[in-house]
Amino acid sequence: MKKLIALAAVAACGASLAVESANIVGYQTTSTAVTVQDNFVLLAPSFLNVSDGILSTDTIKCDQTVNTLNETQDEEIEGWTDDAAAIMVPDGLGSYAWRYYVADAYDEVEEDFVEGWASDDTLLNTLEFDLGVGVWVRGKVGTATTITFSGAISDNASEQVARAKPIEVELVANPYPTALSVNSDKVTWTLDAVNTLNETQDEEIEGWTDDAAAIMVPNGVGGYYWRYYVADAYDEVKEDFVKGWASDDTLLNDVEIPAGTGFWLRRISADGKNQAWSFTVEL
Repeated sequence: MKKLIALAAVAACGASLAVESANIVGYQTTSTAVTVQDNFVLLAPSFLNVSDGILSTDTIKCDQTVNTLNETQDEEIEGWTDDAAAIMVPDGLGSYAWRYYVADAYDEVEEDFVEGWASDDTLLNTLEFDLGVGVWVRGKVGTATTITFSGAISDNASEQVARAKPIEVELVANPYPTALSVNSDKVTWTLDAVNTLNETQDEEIEGWTDDAAAIMVPNGVGGYYWRYYVADAYDEVKEDFVKGWASDDTLLNDVEIPAGTGFWLRRISADGKNQAWSFTVEL
């Protein structure tokens, strides 16, 4: 049986993002760090559609909408896409597919106008995406906006997020109902690790941070925590060198990605070629 949960993300001027997890079956956001006129919040809509088990914009609701048509003049309102709450979903090619939350999206199946996510031609238009894809959400301009994600979480013992042909820097997400500590024993990363030290010369290899796979996790104040995947991170607790995510001083250094939160993953190798990657989490 799948567990039903819901997540509400409030987009409001000057607020700060916080995702809280009370237990395995429910969590919510209390506020976000976004200026709704200009900026976006990076989130992880991670719940399966109850009816078909697919991740899609059908599982995402919004409490603020706009009209695309001026009914008095029977014409499209100029600039409605600039004012509407919006979602940007990576298209896998380095760009994004946009959807806007409107009161009068045209449903071609029902042949009627309905509330929902529309493309810029005002047509109701669902987007589907993979587990572990991060998205950007923007509130309605000038208005505190609540974006609600709801659906079912997997009841499997573990889940894998994988990309066979990634772009160089990819928008990823923590799709699990608990915070993700990147160096946890419950998380297995399938990535090529680099060496930070030249053992022959017993010195640090110049430029190792440029060659390593890297993650960038939002720090809540407009910047990012960087971690690099290395073969010889120094674990100060074990007093030994281990594989894992290290800061740029080569020390093993954990960072926690809250539930429902997105982050960036840079997957490059020493020869500059993109490689497949995955991570698996035991739930």
